[in-house]
Formats: sequence, structure tokens, C-alpha cells
Amino acid sequence: MRVPVIAVLAAFAISVGSVSPPHTIEAKGGHGWMKFWGDGTSEMSGRGTLTIWNRSNQQMEVKGTWAEMNAFPDGATYTHFEGSVRSLGLGIHVELRGWDLVLAARGVRGKAWFRGEGTAVIDGGLVQLWSSHPDKWLKVKYP
Repeated sequence: MRVPVIAVLAAFAISVGSVSPPHTIEAKGGHGWMKFWGDGTSEMSGRGTLTIWNRSNQQMEVKGTWAEMNAFPDGATYTHFEGSVRSLGLGIHVELRGWDLVLAARGVRGKAWFRGEGTAVIDGGLVQLWSSHPDKWLKVKYP
């Protein structure tokens, strides 16, 4: 059976058109807790307790100072951390709880949760405030 060329081209156009362009999350907070999951690139900085997971093909670079690092099978926790962590790859999962928090992430898939005092913006859109309630999180995602 022969498939008409027009049908094949239409199917190709639909599949190409469904690829999502890169999105961004930018967040800053005086104090609180940031959690980020996604694919692409991320940079998180601040002071406090940093936890990272490397469950895939990530390249990670941790810069700064810390009092203690506790490794576990697919990640590590840094206590009394002050610095930044950069991630590149699939399956990024980084959390930072403390002060002077900053997150910048870019990719086709990602989500972040924030709690404390700060703001978050997706794709340069509306500024969203973090919840300071202990049981509520500001949850953002793309696509």
C-alpha cells in the first residue's frame, strides 16, 4: 500500500509543530525553600541547605563553601551551604532551603515549588508571589 506524500508531509508538520520551544523560570527570595525539577539548564544559588539528585545524565557543578556534605546513592546534601549549583541535562532535581535564594532555569520541561518570601516569573510573564504559609507552596510549571 502506498501512502500519499501529502499525508506523510502533513503528519511530519504536525509532529514538528508540537515541539515546545524552551521556557524559563526566574525566581528570587529573601528566605524560604525552592525546589526545581526539569530538563535543560538550571542555576540555583543562596545560603542554607542544598540537596541535589543526579538520576540521569546530568552534568553538575557545585561552587561555594559548606560545613558538611552527606552523599547518598544518587545525590548529596550540603549543610551550611553558601554558593551555587549549575545543572545541565535530563531529570534535574535541586532544592535549596535558606536565604538569598535565586533560581534561573531554561528548558522544554520543568516545574518548581516555592515557599517563603519571594517572587517567580515564567517566560517573562506575570510576577507571582511565594506563599509564606507553612503548608502552601507556589507551584509553577512549563509547558
